Amino acid sequence: MKEVSESINSYVSYHGSANKKAAYTDAVWRIKRIVKNNGILSEEYADEGRFSQVWQDRALLFEKIPPIDTSFNLGFVCSTGELSSGAIGENPQRLLIKNPVGSDKTMKIYKFIITTNVSSSSNIFNFYINPIITDDGEALLILPLNLDDAVKPSLMEFFKVPATSDDGKLLMSCIVGPTSTLILPLDKEILVPAGKTLLINVSPSAEGATFSINTFYVETF
Repeated sequence: MKEVSESINSYVSYHGSANKKAAYTDAVWRIKRIVKNNGILSEEYADEGRFSQVWQDRALLFEKIPPIDTSFNLGFVCSTGELSSGAIGENPQRLLIKNPVGSDKTMKIYKFIITTNVSSSSNIFNFYINPIITDDGEALLILPLNLDDAVKPSLMEFFKVPATSDDGKLLMSCIVGPTSTLILPLDKEILVPAGKTLLINVSPSAEGATFSINTFYVETF
């Protein structure tokens, strides 16, 4: 039996079965779609599970997927705890995220929750990819968000207040304020492949500002 799978994102995947000599254009495949939504897995077969479909048509065989609730706890979370910015113009506070070379996984960040005590000013958060690190800083604790992930620890690494000789390539910027808590669901997931690093710099607009950055992510192949 020939088996093939494709993961569209963290929530949707397709799985096909056919005889060993089947081509992807042959109408001899049994195709299944799996959707994870609100922590619930649902499976659906095309044509009631018959070996009658074309693998290349898999995305056209099923009804539209209902909206995925990405606020549900998926994967892992890491919190910096409180970061103090000090005076304006000083070096920004930083969060370093590493995906080790040997992890063989891609990190998909799907949400940040950023808390600040500054209620009347705006603060700039810059996201960089592949900085040059001279000191990792202080390692942070990573927690699983559901029982499925509790038995397999995260392979990612988080550090606060790292030192760099070069911040790397700017990936995106955002402004936090004036609210004390800002949830940043991303237009598309930030992907950090194995062997890559992500740096987040916080540039305050008020002296003595404090911040906490909570990163929510999953690990996929």
